[in-house]
Amino acid sequence: MNVRVISRKLGIAAMMLAISLCIGLRADAQSTRPNIEIQDAWIRPPTKLTPEPYAFFTIINNTDRDERLVSVVSRGGQGLLSHLHPGLRPYIERVQYINVPAFGSVRLKPGDHFVILRDPGEDLIPGFSVRLTLRFENAGTREIEAPISNQLLGNMGRAKPQ
Repeated sequence: MNVRVISRKLGIAAMMLAISLCIGLRADAQSTRPNIEIQDAWIRPPTKLTPEPYAFFTIINNTDRDERLVSVVSRGGQGLLSHLHPGLRPYIERVQYINVPAFGSVRLKPGDHFVILRDPGEDLIPGFSVRLTLRFENAGTREIEAPISNQLLGNMGRAKPQ
């Protein structure tokens, strides 16, 4: 073998090693990010118009497949996944799940998707928070602390993972 052939083979081997290291580092970086993230969670306490508290938050799906939020539970019991249909005669529909697209997000917000909390099991005083357990079809459960917020203040807190 001459020096040129050995040099070319070493160059190819070094390039293949560099590529495999880059792929490995990228996979490691992605694996440290949680599959499902919950952000901007907050609970609106009951009002004269809505006698039950509503929970709102953003779900971020960092995986390559669609995910579904299938239930939300507080200390007092099961929440109802809901969707508001606006129009001349708006109505609230209970939904079986909320779809979260692959590498996408869904924001539960007033006037769209939200969770009706049936008896959250604690006093709903602005400044305090309620622990919620979110169950997903494939990703398992996530627990968060959702702060109680007076809607008129527009005060939205950050979810604190437990």
